[in-house]
Amino acid sequence: MYAADGRTPVANASLYVYQTDASGHYRPDDAMGNRNPRLMLLLRSDASGRYSFRTIRPGPYPDTRVPQHIHYEVTAAGHATRIFEIVFEQDPLMTDEIRAQAAQPGSVYSLRKIEPGAGGVGQVTQDVVLGR
Repeated sequence: MYAADGRTPVANASLYVYQTDASGHYRPDDAMGNRNPRLMLLLRSDASGRYSFRTIRPGPYPDTRVPQHIHYEVTAAGHATRIFEIVFEQDPLMTDEIRAQAAQPGSVYSLRKIEPGAGGVGQVTQDVVLGR
């Protein structure tokens, strides 16, 4: 987590992260029930602005062409709120339009590549820069 300069760590930033399950549902009883998702977490960045969590790869919404994604809402005192979605380069539903949007500063998309991690588990790194 970094301040607008991209270098200064932001301690105690609040993150609200949520996503669908592997079948693309936010809740078993309500596929699009993202107001109260089953897979969500609240966390804070540490003194060095770091944070970490483990999750599954989300599924795309059923019967749509919406790529897999993880929602982020990040807030910190003295900084602008940042709301975006992580989308995955390897997703077969990824489009050139979303890739182009993700390349723009302040985009609602953050295009990430899933990299090999320990024990063959995929991992994604996401730095967040907060505006003023």
